[in-house]
Amino acid sequence: MTELSRACFAEFLSCLFFVFVGAGSVTSTAGGDVVAYSLSFGLAITVLAYGIGDISGGHINPAVTLSMVLTRNMTPSRGLAYFISQMLGATVGGGILRGAVGKELYNSGIALNPKITPFGGMICELMGTTFLIFTIFHVAVCRREVTMIKVLDGSAESNHTPGDTIKLGLAPLPIGFAVTIAHLTIGPLTGCGINPARVFGAVVWMEKDPFPAHHWIYWVGPCLASALVPALLFLLRGEEKHKSHLPKSNVVADISSASASSDSGNGGASSEARDFSEQAKEDSVSELRPAEGAGSRPRLQGPPCT
Repeated sequence: MTELSRACFAEFLSCLFFVFVGAGSVTSTAGGDVVAYSLSFGLAITVLAYGIGDISGGHINPAVTLSMVLTRNMTPSRGLAYFISQMLGATVGGGILRGAVGKELYNSGIALNPKITPFGGMICELMGTTFLIFTIFHVAVCRREVTMIKVLDGSAESNHTPGDTIKLGLAPLPIGFAVTIAHLTIGPLTGCGINPARVFGAVVWMEKDPFPAHHWIYWVGPCLASALVPALLFLLRGEEKHKSHLPKSNVVADISSASASSDSGNGGASSEARDFSEQAKEDSVSELRPAEGAGSRPRLQGPPCT
């Protein structure tokens, strides 16, 4: 399988599990225990993000993918592949749950409270999704680059702090908390979609009126949030360049290893490799330093494998 195929399969499986577990918690409690299904959705996102974060970036949500495309952390073609995988996975997950419990017991967990208008429901979905994506960007995307550069003599140079490492390693936890909080807040109002794939994959299997007239709120709200969060980031952090998930230091490390090997076997060729390695190292380090007059703000970096 190619790297993109593995990433798409990871998104497919994650959405499958997410809908099965999340809608399953609503089904098992007949939708009456908001704490139970809020914890189920939140913990599921945490576990799945830890599991596939290094394969696909752990989006598990078309709204997150769209926001990554809008901020140029992902190409549109890759984003489309993720979207299709997420929708298919969520639909399969909902179908498995529906087949397991039957049409009488099955509950998608998505419903608009009759006491609020569709527009009010859309605002709830917008705010819940904004809260989630805002959290994702600040704990997993807008972070200081963690780059370790190996040099020929075995020493190392790093531009990260211990806090950066802790923040990156624990990123799925606040993301899961954000999902839990959103469900506790707007779950009784809209069912807390905040994820078009989760909504579609669950409601498509409902026996009665799976797509009511207000179904649009579960698409418009999250999509608006996907565009709103980048605007908020611009106001908070200014215009910054998003870098690829693969730091140049990985290339430098490979060059250094090759140079060290050639030093023992190729005589004069080793000096050329050493010179090239040193130049690559200097180029890599210079990219991490702010330009003259640009201040000391670190560049943004996309989530892993996006």
